[in-house]
Amino acid sequence: MEAEAGFQVAGDWIATLTSESAQGGKDLNADKDTTDVVAQLYSISKKQWTNTGLEASFGIELTQKLLAVGVDEEKQGNQDLNGDMDTKDVVCEVRDLATGQVLNTGQDCSGDLVADGNVVGFVTSEKAQGNQDLNLDKDTEDQVAQAFVLGAPKAVNIARDASGGIAASGGKIAFSCSEASQGNRDLNGDRDTDDYVLLVYDPTANRVFNSQLAVDGDVNGKEGYLAWSVLEADQGERDLNGDGDTDDSVLFVMDLATIAAAPARNCSNDYTCVTKEGVGFATSEEDQGNKDLNGNGTTNDTVFQVARYIKQ
Repeated sequence: MEAEAGFQVAGDWIATLTSESAQGGKDLNADKDTTDVVAQLYSISKKQWTNTGLEASFGIELTQKLLAVGVDEEKQGNQDLNGDMDTKDVVCEVRDLATGQVLNTGQDCSGDLVADGNVVGFVTSEKAQGNQDLNLDKDTEDQVAQAFVLGAPKAVNIARDASGGIAASGGKIAFSCSEASQGNRDLNGDRDTDDYVLLVYDPTANRVFNSQLAVDGDVNGKEGYLAWSVLEADQGERDLNGDGDTDDSVLFVMDLATIAAAPARNCSNDYTCVTKEGVGFATSEEDQGNKDLNGNGTTNDTVFQVARYIKQ
């Protein structure tokens, strides 16, 4: 199966982004053309391919339980999949791998799409969703987090801005919320409303947890943990890594089972990798109090470090 646009693997399943033109000019999503990228599924145990029929050029997320697809309405035969009277959106559809059933959430997901286990998270443009005010801040200019749990009849509007990014891990959805876009609310208690703050949605409890911690860059999640950087200047000018200044970006880690977060007390850049054993990241020696972290007699390097989890 053609897969130049990419593929993902989870458990018994492989999902490919397959070009119709490169796959023998076949119309895989039945829209009477052969110019699309369509999601295909392969069961490793059954050695069997299945054509999902879902246009997938925006992207896919595969877990052992589901395949989430961002379907471009225009490329899916000009269908209005979210009911806003146009065909210009990207809409989240979810296939249950156990039953083969596909549910159209009817919600735009053009902001981003993530998944973990039986949970899908996505970011909806209010404008693309029929100019709806989804986070109740009296405008329709925002990117808002939503969630879908496999087996549920519909998606849940988390009603929080998620324009800073979104991640899925440990069955929960974490996202970076703009204070300015969330009704100019001070979410991290530093007496301003110009930060991005980490929020976590628990679909089981249907609750949103505010970490009250700023986010600088991406939020990375895997194996039930989150890692992100907090800019000291955005966190009330606090010295989080103990180097005597407040101009650094410091690594934080959260255990999503308990929602407990702690600083690694080391600077971090955007090169962060989360595993079940710990977090790998890179630290600027100059930002870490001009410490020689790799023992070469200088303090101008960027050095790889590992923050290991401490089980209580």
